Amino acid sequence: MTPPLAIGILGATGRVGRLLIERCLHDPDIRLAAAVTRSSSSSIGTDAGTLVGLGACGTTVTALESGCFDPCDVVIDFSLPEGLAQALPILNGCALVTGTTGLSDDISSQLQAYTRKGPVLAAANFSTGLNVLLSLVAQAAK
Repeated sequence: MTPPLAIGILGATGRVGRLLIERCLHDPDIRLAAAVTRSSSSSIGTDAGTLVGLGACGTTVTALESGCFDPCDVVIDFSLPEGLAQALPILNGCALVTGTTGLSDDISSQLQAYTRKGPVLAAANFSTGLNVLLSLVAQAAK
């Protein structure tokens, strides 16, 4: 039997982060390994399951700091550009899925450099409808 995929969520206290926590906690093939937020968040120390109204799950919301992603196979990032920039040096080759937008040229370069350390899936919008529309526009432009 394959062990559950260990997921870390960066931006865990935001709207999408909370939704991701809920999805992780409902999927038996996924283990919520880390719920990470900015160091100034009042949610640090809160159980992630409690944060989303599902009751305690055993994963505590922690600050973005060295080692916070060590138990993760994949990190899903829906934070702010500054959060992504702080996370990249401490991901240690972990796979990264990011939907963070508004990246500066410097952060974009850092993200590109990270692809030599670990797999990256980056998209400005993960909405199925928008991605279909963009594909149709590209086809029409041909």
